Amino acid sequence: MGLATVYGITKQHHGWTQVRSALGNGSAFRIFLPLASKVASSETIQRVVQAKRGGECILIVEDDAMVRKVAARALHMGGYRVLEAIDGG
Repeated sequence: MGLATVYGITKQHHGWTQVRSALGNGSAFRIFLPLASKVASSETIQRVVQAKRGGECILIVEDDAMVRKVAARALHMGGYRVLEAIDGG
């Protein structure tokens, strides 16, 4: 995800992001989100999990092989058929 996407999602959920960066040591990002006001019931969670599983086919277009493989594996585990491509061609 790009930083703009992370920022937008975090702000939508009334959270914030902390960034620490040191030359030669890289950067560390911490995302803070508010605590949920109530816990979802196991019945609600089960309905969401069942609703999100599907047999649809998803095309992943990603030039980074590692990112593409991880995304494809996660979607495949969710019950989706996955097609992978390096680029639009």
